[in-house]
Amino acid sequence: MASAVHKNIEPKVAAVNANSVCRQNAAEREWTAPDEFMAEVQWSVAIRKLIAGLEFGDALKLLMDVRDISVEQMESASGISVSALKRLRAGQEATAEQIIAIAVALQLPPMVSGDLLEMCGIRLDHNSLKNSAYQMILMTQYKTSIEQVNTFLAACGCKELKTAC
Repeated sequence: MASAVHKNIEPKVAAVNANSVCRQNAAEREWTAPDEFMAEVQWSVAIRKLIAGLEFGDALKLLMDVRDISVEQMESASGISVSALKRLRAGQEATAEQIIAIAVALQLPPMVSGDLLEMCGIRLDHNSLKNSAYQMILMTQYKTSIEQVNTFLAACGCKELKTAC
């Protein structure tokens, strides 16, 4: 079923890629014009529609396809091992730490990251410094490197994502 679902969305992924001007370059962290902001919003809406109703593993596969990132590249960008990524893509549910690392590696807008958390039944409550730090990362630092995110987490006294995954 998962592969059938994946095959049915391939034409839609191609359309999102072809019509998207959403930046994938980590050097471009800020929007410099309203049209760039609107492009990011449109990309987010299109991706959210594509992953709606999918299981986490299928959503991860789709997002990696859209961002054109291999599991090896994802390992480098997220700190999650290739074997763990393959298990996640095969249907193993992710931890909050893994989803944060994935969101940073794929530079996912906050609402898309929120969808991934929801798929795994994860709710980041506000009563924890760690969860508040994760929320802040998802909202403001999702276009930075995993190394920079780990620096911010360390400053809060939180475990680094590379060692958490």
